[in-house]
Amino acid sequence: MDNLFLFTSQYPEKRGDGSFVKNEIEDLAKNFKKIYIAKLHWNKDIERYKLPDNVEVVFEGFASRKEIVTKGFFNFSSIVPFFLLLKNDFFRIKKIKHIKIFFIAFLIGRGLASSSKIKNILKSNSSKDMVLYFFWGTGMSYILPWIKTHKHKVVTKLHGGDLYVEVLGYIPFRKFILNRVNTIITISDSGKNYLYNYLKKLQIKNKKIATIKLGTFDRGVFTNKSENAEQKIIVSCSSIIKVKRIPFLFDILNELANSKKIKWIHFGDGVGMRDLIKSIRKFKNNNLEIELKGYVDNNDVINFYKNNHVDLFINVSTSEGIPVSIMEATSFNIPVLATDAGGTGELVGDSLKTGKLVPVNSSIEKIVKDINTMLFLEYDNYTPREFWMQNHDARLNNIKLIQTLKNNSEKII
Repeated sequence: MDNLFLFTSQYPEKRGDGSFVKNEIEDLAKNFKKIYIAKLHWNKDIERYKLPDNVEVVFEGFASRKEIVTKGFFNFSSIVPFFLLLKNDFFRIKKIKHIKIFFIAFLIGRGLASSSKIKNILKSNSSKDMVLYFFWGTGMSYILPWIKTHKHKVVTKLHGGDLYVEVLGYIPFRKFILNRVNTIITISDSGKNYLYNYLKKLQIKNKKIATIKLGTFDRGVFTNKSENAEQKIIVSCSSIIKVKRIPFLFDILNELANSKKIKWIHFGDGVGMRDLIKSIRKFKNNNLEIELKGYVDNNDVINFYKNNHVDLFINVSTSEGIPVSIMEATSFNIPVLATDAGGTGELVGDSLKTGKLVPVNSSIEKIVKDINTMLFLEYDNYTPREFWMQNHDARLNNIKLIQTLKNNSEKII
């Protein structure tokens, strides 16, 4: 395979999947003659990552929902797939909101398929010359029912929300898309096990599944101890949305601060930021110092780790794929406390010497007790960087990704 057609959500914009794709693109560019990028969302005001010379964005995405509706309805793509997809999904649509999700996917797929640039690239590159790589199993993947892929090899990567159907209750075009792709990449062993059983349930056979864990690059490690031995530095990094439970994390650290001096630094923004700030102003303990950094570029997070001692990284999500934020923390030898959501258990645990894994439904009191144990009794027991070096070095994982994209070496179910 000489060329790659990469379908993303936001990359190369510095938001969304931008930081994830960035960890792959340099190595991909070295191994493919030409890389075309089509992305789903477009915002002219967002800063972009610099692209390698042989990488070109050929479809900028939709700037608004209105544009999705307009381009989805008013084009000359065949309407026939609509009825086939509706028949396929009819018994999976169980709520009113699922109908809305179905029609949004329908509009996105037809809108993407109307792009002359996308169609011309598919036509001008034979199946032997180019592989189609969908970074997500939703979003851009909705184009698959509407285009002729000319027998190209199709690879999709599944993470969390685009893998575990229970998260949303319904994922549109699921059976069609999984039938069409040749190779499915999961980012965790738990994801692979889930997918294996899910494919059997859908009676989909002869699919290749590769588990290729996400990774981060080695930026060294900050080794100095904190200048303030009395105050412990705890960091979290995520969007402030429901499943991330940042208000719950605030309650945990507020309780912890009843007996210890804590500084909490959170990287990330989201729809819950305003309510979080209100709670902090109303209930914050005087022993708890808080810095809400809001949205920052991933490089800024990395630079913070490179120049500051951190005692603990914490994640209390109810749903995850396999968190890159935890990988980044462990690469700097920062112990982690995290809830057992998605593939997090493949990153965190006493047996891995990376930190403590707690049940998702753990109480505030239970988590506070575990944090105290980690910080004051077992801190020197953890060697998270050693685990990261063996499992989540992006350079090593990218080699496997490129092999998977270029050939069919994975075992067939």
